[in-house]
Amino acid sequence: MKKIILITMLMSAVFAQSDCNESNWEDYYNSDGKDMSDCDLRDANLTGVKLIGANLTGAKLANADLKGAQLWGADLTGADLERADLTNADLERADLRGADLRDAQFRDAELNGADLTSADLERADLRRMKLIDADLTDANLIGADLRGADLEGAKLNGAKLNGAFLTGADLRGAQFRDAELNGADLTSADLERADLRTMKLIDADLTDANLIGADLERADLTNADLERANLTGADLTDASLRGADLTDATLGGADLRGADLTGAQLNGVKSGFNIGRPLSLPDGWSLVDGKFELIKEPIVYQDVHHYICFNGDDNSMVIWVSYSREEKALEVKYKGQDKAMQLVQTKGDSRFPGAYVVSDDYYKEMVDGKENGQYKITHSGNWVYVEYRRGTDGKIFKFTIDHNANPYGKEPCF
Repeated sequence: MKKIILITMLMSAVFAQSDCNESNWEDYYNSDGKDMSDCDLRDANLTGVKLIGANLTGAKLANADLKGAQLWGADLTGADLERADLTNADLERADLRGADLRDAQFRDAELNGADLTSADLERADLRRMKLIDADLTDANLIGADLRGADLEGAKLNGAKLNGAFLTGADLRGAQFRDAELNGADLTSADLERADLRTMKLIDADLTDANLIGADLERADLTNADLERANLTGADLTDASLRGADLTDATLGGADLRGADLTGAQLNGVKSGFNIGRPLSLPDGWSLVDGKFELIKEPIVYQDVHHYICFNGDDNSMVIWVSYSREEKALEVKYKGQDKAMQLVQTKGDSRFPGAYVVSDDYYKEMVDGKENGQYKITHSGNWVYVEYRRGTDGKIFKFTIDHNANPYGKEPCF
């Protein structure tokens, strides 16, 4: 008889639990253990409700309105919160392991210390959300919006944040080992002292990001945008920075052992006191005493065979160009300048439009090892024309051969 009564009681309890819904959830919350597990609250209006410490494991809360709800310490393990609105909700230290939070709204919500291990937050709106010391290990945050979110000290090891928006997010001291942030937007994000070892940041935007003291050992930053980023003291051991844009970035005191910088952009980079030998550097660059330096293009001296003098088409300037025996331009000098500038040929074309073969030769003007402008020199019969494009502003200047200045002579005209 006792066994029959016990079985009946157990069956009643199971039945009652499965009957939890929007109209009677408070009875379950006020019961021993605050047991609301498997409660069906889909589309429910739960604005501002108090569910502190509630047992909502497996609860159905898809599309529920939980704006401003108090869920401090609640157990939402495996709960379905797809498209739920938790704006301004308090979920501090809540357990959301394995929860379905796809497309959920979490703007300005608090989840400090919450456990979101393996939670699905794809496309979730987490703007300005507080996730200090939260555990997001192996979480899915693909396409999530975390702009302005506070994730200081959070664990995101193995998490997927491909295409996520993290503009201005606070990620100081966060752990991202083996995480994926390919194509993510981390513009102006604060990643100081963050653990980014073996992290994938292919095509990520880290413009103006703070990466001071960050650990990027074996991280993949292929084609990442690091313009004006601060990598002072960062560990880039064996990291891939192939094709990365480091224009105007700060890279001082960093560990570059084994780092691959093939094809990286280093124009304007501020560097010094870096340690270690990189695996490779961009063409034309070297690391001298811990500082990135552009290698000056070696000047290949050739015997000058003759000179041609040119007048500016507006008669304001006079130049001469020195040539080798093979008619290759070697140097150019402007009247009034102290020294000539090297010309390096980049290509040559020829055509036959009429009575004469017309040739166009293109050169870059080198000053202190850097390109300063481009020249196009056209030969047509006994006429020679020069077109110069200034590198600083793109302004074009044109010159024509001066037949009265001993063209093809052995001495320059000035």
